[in-house]
Formats: sequence, C-alpha cells, structure tokens
Amino acid sequence: MKKQNNPKVIPIILDILQESSYMTGELFSAFMCGYGESYRRINKILYDRQSGKSTKESWGDKFIDEQRFYDAVNYLKRNGFIEKKKGKKDKKISFWAITKKGKEKFARENYKNGNYVSEDDSVLRIIIFDIPEKERRKRDWLRESIREIGFSLLQGSVWIGKKKIPEEFMNNINEAGIFKHVHIFSIDNEGTILVD
Repeated sequence: MKKQNNPKVIPIILDILQESSYMTGELFSAFMCGYGESYRRINKILYDRQSGKSTKESWGDKFIDEQRFYDAVNYLKRNGFIEKKKGKKDKKISFWAITKKGKEKFARENYKNGNYVSEDDSVLRIIIFDIPEKERRKRDWLRESIREIGFSLLQGSVWIGKKKIPEEFMNNINEAGIFKHVHIFSIDNEGTILVD
C-alpha cells in the first residue's frame, strides 16, 4: 500500500528548510566578519530568535525578485536598450550603459513624469481633449498633468484655469502622439463661467 503525503506537513517542512537556510547564511556571514562585529551580529540573531522577532526574508520571495531583475536586464539587452561596457582604466570592471536606442525609448516613455511648474495668468484658458479608449493610459496621464498644472474640471474632458501652459507639457503631449486630440483655447470674455 502506497503511503500518502500529509498536506499539512509540507508547509511545515518548507518553513523549517527556509529557516535553517536563513540561519546558516546569517551565521556564516557573522563568522566571516571581524571579532567585534561577529559577536554583535550573533547576539542580534539570538536576541531576535528568543524575542520571537523574525527578520528573515523569504528566500523564495528574494529569488523571485532577483529573477525579475535579471529578466528585465535580459529584455533590455535583447532589445538593444542597454549594453555592457568595459571600464576605461580597469578593463576587468564592466557595467551596463544605456544605448542611443534606449535613450530614445526612455524619452518616449518618460512623458508621463511631468512635475510641471505652472504660473498664474490673467488669461482664462480651456483645455478640451478626446483621446481614444485604446490610449487610456495616455488619457489618464493627460488628465493628471492638467490637474497638476492647476486647471479645474468644468465637465467631462473640459478643463478650465487661469494658468500659463508649460512648454514642457506641450512637448510631452507631442511626444506622446496625442497632440491632435488636445485643443487649448484662450478666452477674452469669461461670460458666466466661474473660475476658482
């Protein structure tokens, strides 16, 4: 008769293995330090263990995070966005550097980071936009940027404010490829429109 594994025992075994691998690593690291530092680290490990404080990080989670990092680096390398270079003085040292293609990609993607400096103005401006649903991320970025500049929502996709439009904002709209969907008007006579 084949013996069945108890599903309740498996997590316990994995936790013990994880704890022991963590402790082994910590103790090894502590012993490799100088005497004073080694003593301090071992005392901290023992204190944390006795007090029930656990500073351990799941080695599984750590492995997954490292794997994501290496996957991202491989993706960037494969697509020509980064390249490995040798040090100028010491040829044994190598580092990752962004390529021209990578800089262009970064510039296209970086339109999202506005941090616009807006100035008050006596001229009332209205911004209207109609961006297709398939470009929702760009629409959300535009909405947040308009709010950041200091405009108020009048209705739907109509924003109003007495603020100067930063040149960087206009450049970013162009880089995002949505310039034709955005219309900006300056109003001489406010009429019945109330502005905060």
